[in-house]
Amino acid sequence: MGDSLIEIQRLTKSFGEVSALKEVDLSISDGIFGLIGPNGAGKTTLFRILLNLVQQDSGRARIFGLDVVKDSIKIRKQIGVLHERPTYPPFLSPIEYLSRMSRLYKRQRDPEELLELVGLLSARNRKIGNLSAGMYQRLGIAQSLMGFPKLVFLDEPTSNLDVIGRSEVLDLIMKLNKEDETSFVISSHILSELQTICSNLVFLANGKVLEEGSMTDIIKRHASDRIRIITSDASKLAQILKQVQWIDKIHIAGTSTIIISSTLDLEAVRTRISNIVKDSSLAVYDMSKATDLEEIFKEVIRDV
Repeated sequence: MGDSLIEIQRLTKSFGEVSALKEVDLSISDGIFGLIGPNGAGKTTLFRILLNLVQQDSGRARIFGLDVVKDSIKIRKQIGVLHERPTYPPFLSPIEYLSRMSRLYKRQRDPEELLELVGLLSARNRKIGNLSAGMYQRLGIAQSLMGFPKLVFLDEPTSNLDVIGRSEVLDLIMKLNKEDETSFVISSHILSELQTICSNLVFLANGKVLEEGSMTDIIKRHASDRIRIITSDASKLAQILKQVQWIDKIHIAGTSTIIISSTLDLEAVRTRISNIVKDSSLAVYDMSKATDLEEIFKEVIRDV
């Protein structure tokens, strides 16, 4: 990781009696950064402050060393943005819209090249108002990349896309980061996608940072003693294991899945649980380290 692209110090913002951000401290370096949190966590407010769409009550934020309020215009020339609910002129075609947008930049990508990059070239002459939700999203991603930005903010970039479309967008983000050294700050509810592409993460809830660090470090901290068990009856197995002293925590994660915490290694746990259920009607199908980001996030939120 290089020098910090974004520095946030004691950032606070309230809307009436609602505290959206509470003295947030955060440092974001180059790479692909994931911003995770439930609805109302403060993610959108943080984005809006960094883009100078709303101003903080206190604290400060810098992008590229520039103040987000005083130097907003300078910053905007170097970044790209995809908002969660973007709107575009419905009477224009994608190629017309991107061509007009290109005039705002000193250095810009070719509109047709952009449309091909995001898989929208075949619809370049269709009216934007007639695009599907997935095509609309692809247009937004294309627009965010127009000016060869150093940093791109993406708010729910794969919403409205099918499985193949989501995979293509994730591949594009990783390609641009690797080949063009474009950095990304991504807010998404699809945590499996963030686990695939992000180098660093922050967990945000109730306006506070709960956890931050590299993907590897977060998984090590929270998954080192967690084991996922797939069974024929999660509730019944959990009830049995409540009596076991070498298990610290048990969480039912579905009708057939439980997550346990234990200081024993995986093989020892596998052997002991097999012995426990061998004379019962329960079947245990699989046991593995629980390194799933979604489960880690649920655990962090539960402790709030």
